[in-house]
Amino acid sequence: MRRLTNNCGLKAASLLLAVLLSAYVYLYINYPTTDVVNLPLKTTGLSSKLVIVKQDPPIDKVLVRLRGPYRSIRQIASLQHTAVLDCTDVTGPGQATLRVNLPNFGDVVAVDQDPGFVDVQAEWKRQKRLKIAVSRHGEVDRGFVVASQSLSASWVDVSGAESLVERVQRAQIELDVSGVRGDLAANEPVLLYDASGASVEGPALRLTPAEVRYELRLVATANVRVLNVVPDYHGLPPAGFFVTELTADPMTIPVPAELVPAGALTVKTEPVELSEARETFSAPADLLYPFSVPKDSGLPRECTVEVAIAALGPDEAGAVVVGIQLRGANQHFDYALSSPQVAVRSLDLASASSEQLRGIIAVVEVGDLGPGEHRVAPQVTLPPDVGEVTITPSTIKLNVIPSGK
Repeated sequence: MRRLTNNCGLKAASLLLAVLLSAYVYLYINYPTTDVVNLPLKTTGLSSKLVIVKQDPPIDKVLVRLRGPYRSIRQIASLQHTAVLDCTDVTGPGQATLRVNLPNFGDVVAVDQDPGFVDVQAEWKRQKRLKIAVSRHGEVDRGFVVASQSLSASWVDVSGAESLVERVQRAQIELDVSGVRGDLAANEPVLLYDASGASVEGPALRLTPAEVRYELRLVATANVRVLNVVPDYHGLPPAGFFVTELTADPMTIPVPAELVPAGALTVKTEPVELSEARETFSAPADLLYPFSVPKDSGLPRECTVEVAIAALGPDEAGAVVVGIQLRGANQHFDYALSSPQVAVRSLDLASASSEQLRGIIAVVEVGDLGPGEHRVAPQVTLPPDVGEVTITPSTIKLNVIPSGK
């Protein structure tokens, strides 16, 4: 104890001096130091006609090692610095190696960064508009039938990398209605599929809108019959253009059961003229009910027929438009296809003769199909030396209607 308390004042003064000296060094002497920061990576300078489809390495942040005055480095963490991937020199599709540019840190030096360069692959940007289909799975409660369904948007704009956009052939929402016994409303994402039914997705695709509001209205089966609206048409588009789908809005009409003749399932429309159609369009059409409509019934007298038209590209030598034939048709039924044509594409068709092209046929077997709505896939007969093909559209809606109904 004597040793500990000896020169106690001197020891206390020494301790105080050490504390003051440490505080001074910490607060007032701006000594050099190092630190590591993660900066977000921003892409700039890319042409609006291009889109980046691949980035190697696939990063969104850049690791930077800094050296400089302590206080300056400490301030950097609070500033909104960003690393930049300048794509100004990317003028067309293909691969390029780009330097990752760092911001000016003032008196702080970047001694290392990871990565320093990024390999990118660019493609031309393309856009197409597709009709949004509704794919319902399951059946509503047996005491109800679907009176109507609606979407907040009927079409979706798909834009992005050319290779992906060209693959997309169908846009739809999917929902399970098993056992539903009341009105339904939900926001559903729009899903994309190619001609074979495989999903098409990726960060290089943008959908507008990405989701739609779906509303389903049910009515009790005891009081109402729901009839499908079947669009009719006249003529076909000019050479190089083809119909991918005919749809009606509304697609169904609830009708008081006492008005509907036995066996009636559909309401046809007046024919829509297609002979000059070169692009997708909508047209009003009168509804042709299979019964006399009372004046006070409140039933709609017309609908809107939406006709989706596609075109063969100017460089598509390996493509041909084929009319669909029905095989095994029953004379007691009428048949209505949502598309009367398909486009058949294959690289092997580019060298096919005119006679071989005329021999290509698309057939739908209807012999085993009874009245109602069916989804069918056309069977295409090709020359023997033709390999891989794509068919657009890959499936078609078919209504089988009792004659006179």
